[in-house]
Amino acid sequence: DKNSFRVTSLVTQDELYKLMIDIASHKFSQKDNCADADNEVERLYTWLKRNTEKIEKSERPITYRYLGKILKKFGFELKDRYKGYTGVYRMKDSVRIAHIPCSGDGVQVGREVLRTVREECKLTEAHGCDSRLFYEEGEVINFFINKYRKTLDKLSKV
Repeated sequence: DKNSFRVTSLVTQDELYKLMIDIASHKFSQKDNCADADNEVERLYTWLKRNTEKIEKSERPITYRYLGKILKKFGFELKDRYKGYTGVYRMKDSVRIAHIPCSGDGVQVGREVLRTVREECKLTEAHGCDSRLFYEEGEVINFFINKYRKTLDKLSKV
């Protein structure tokens, strides 16, 4: 996280648990009955390189039509257009999350509007949804990690 990488959604909780236990017990580095710090760092580097990906934070140029499609996959919708504005609603309970400018489906969404929508819908990298996951396919980072991100960050510095 500190280096703008995240564990891919393909890694299971069991795999993460096993990794942590193996590192803590120094079993992760055992190779040919030889455990040393260099070997441990090398094996951890290999694991991380294979199982992490760069967090993407940039916004992309999209239209309001495409924004609507993206939001639907996360349970939100654009509706109630009136006088150059539209509402962003949570689909499960029809609660309005944001009120944004919108002058037509084919019009490009401004970067500030995208940032506002993503923040209000909790679809930012801080909430486990980097730009790659937002604009493409993928799974939002685990709820536990997001909920305890500050605590985990503090623990990483101990």
